[in-house]
Amino acid sequence: MRALDQIQSNHKLLLIAGTREAQDLALWLSKMPKFDVLATVHGDARLPRDLPVKTRFGPFQNESDFENLVSKSGFQAIIDASHPFATDITEQALAISQRHNLGFMQFERKEWTATPEDRWITVKTEHDVKKHLSGCRKIMTFTGRSSIDKFMNIENIYIYNRILQSEGSAFPLSNGEHLYGQPPFSVEQEIALFQRLDIDAIVLRNVGGENGFSKLAAARALGLLVIMIERPKLKTPPPLRSLSEAQHWIETNYG
Repeated sequence: MRALDQIQSNHKLLLIAGTREAQDLALWLSKMPKFDVLATVHGDARLPRDLPVKTRFGPFQNESDFENLVSKSGFQAIIDASHPFATDITEQALAISQRHNLGFMQFERKEWTATPEDRWITVKTEHDVKKHLSGCRKIMTFTGRSSIDKFMNIENIYIYNRILQSEGSAFPLSNGEHLYGQPPFSVEQEIALFQRLDIDAIVLRNVGGENGFSKLAAARALGLLVIMIERPKLKTPPPLRSLSEAQHWIETNYG
């Protein structure tokens, strides 16, 4: 991480970093002396913490805390490359950019899409999952530690929830447990895991990206049911979907 006083440039950009794509964009920006970039990382365990630009870590206390940083730092634009389901930070970033007349761009990777070989059911929230589990005895969820309470309406089905790190917190429901593992996982590893645990269905959010696709490929190979939680619909400008599009937007507006 660069020291805060190492970069001198004409264009100050705030990068909200919560995905692998944010890391790719940060790397490109770090090679462009005309940009002075500050990345803010909310502590996503999947994102490397050694970004090649100035970086602050930890969530904002509230929207006022976020806006205070923006107003005092002289940013010209906010680039939102947060997690696709981090809706609060995206909505706050857009509102703050509008109040301060700043540029705003959302950089969000493409969603996963089903093929004819897949058995997908799409739902809006975790609460909708229960109605599609007829005949299931064991499921595996990939929706994070904090989402498990949303599955309280699921009974008589065992829930394995995979998370990245063990932090000593007990599984909040009586019918399940956490599984710990560090990605990436190969398709073969996922197939072996699903078979060993006798999984009937997997539940995940449509975060997209290559790194997490192996579990979907494994489910396809085994003919497992996939319950996909769709991305929230936000009243934001259409996001850019590729690194080249994001680079073009930055160069066009601030190059």
